[in-house]
Amino acid sequence: TGAETIEFVVDETDVDHRSVVLPVDVAVDPARLVHAHINVVDATAERRGGWVTWVESAVRRDDGRLVVGTSNRAGSLRVGAPALEGGRVRCTIEIRPLLAPAALRVIGNLETWLEMRRDETPGGVGGVGGVLGPIDFLTTTSFIVGKRDPETRRIPDDPARVHFLWQQHERIRGSRRARQIVDDEKGSALIAVFLEQANYRDTARLLADVRDYEERHLAPAGMTLSFAGDVAVSQALIAAIVTTQVRSLLVSLLVIVALTTILGRSLRWGIACVVPCAGAVLVTFAVMGWTGTPLGVATSMFAGMVLGIGVDYAIHLVERFRRMRRAGRDPDEAIDDAASVAGRAIVIDAVTVGLGFGVLVCSQVPADARLGGLAVVCIATCLVATLALLPVIMRHAPGPAGRPPEP
Repeated sequence: TGAETIEFVVDETDVDHRSVVLPVDVAVDPARLVHAHINVVDATAERRGGWVTWVESAVRRDDGRLVVGTSNRAGSLRVGAPALEGGRVRCTIEIRPLLAPAALRVIGNLETWLEMRRDETPGGVGGVGGVLGPIDFLTTTSFIVGKRDPETRRIPDDPARVHFLWQQHERIRGSRRARQIVDDEKGSALIAVFLEQANYRDTARLLADVRDYEERHLAPAGMTLSFAGDVAVSQALIAAIVTTQVRSLLVSLLVIVALTTILGRSLRWGIACVVPCAGAVLVTFAVMGWTGTPLGVATSMFAGMVLGIGVDYAIHLVERFRRMRRAGRDPDEAIDDAASVAGRAIVIDAVTVGLGFGVLVCSQVPADARLGGLAVVCIATCLVATLALLPVIMRHAPGPAGRPPEP
């Protein structure tokens, strides 16, 4: 909500028993002054102190000056403020929105609305599992101070009472823990929203709904809202991951094609080498969508790893096939030889690497377990594509494969 302190000096004639006329250069929304903390002292006095009360009303006159009305329970400003005969009076208005009952009720409505989100997701999966905010702490403190009377579990109408409850809350929990909920100036508060099995899609929908609620209910009350915490950070990271994932995969594929083309001296075989692993990555992304596996920081790593691992299978198979073709074998004989010689090593390699990544499935960290499962699926798919799809490509490849055999 934002705290603010306004200091100004006025003539003694601008101070009435229960009102103060602010200077014309004080530009502030009158609504923000309601329930603000006002302190009136003699402008010539060196000692601190003065008459402290609460603002109950703020009205702008035709001449542009604001007239601030104070609570009648605090007595008379002219009588209570010290040394007003000095002629000049210094005033300090401390706007502490989280001391204002009206502002607290707006925050309370937000907490209630968030709690109601539990019913919108069956079982709480991917939705709100709990909400803990300043209103919970304040009403609980009021309940304890009020001798556990259920009628006291509410926000008081008196800002002085609210100030007292915040003081009691800090005294009970300690200043350090109290700052985890509200700052010292009572201008900002923290609402913790706990999510059940958070995923990108449902969390993005929740954040969009909260932004819509902010625009409709918080902004008219002069409040703004910011997201923080590991879930909010993950949402920002995943959005960046999605945009960079496609770019990095395309760059990786182009680099692999370029290297295999240069080393094999054939663009045709350079492209053939990346077909199995590229297809395996696409199939694994399809499996993720079919099973609802979320794309996160950990699960996004499998694609790059499998591209580097899976391309080796195709290189071994293609190179053995080309060697046999250079030796004069026909395509079918060359494929049979490549499958029998290089295929056995490829299967052993894939099983060994797959089992290595498969250990991650046993991890108690969900992200690591999902990464291990995706890596196994992708390696297995790459193995099948190499042994089943690549021979078809090699069989229909025109002409002899490469330079003559070495003596």
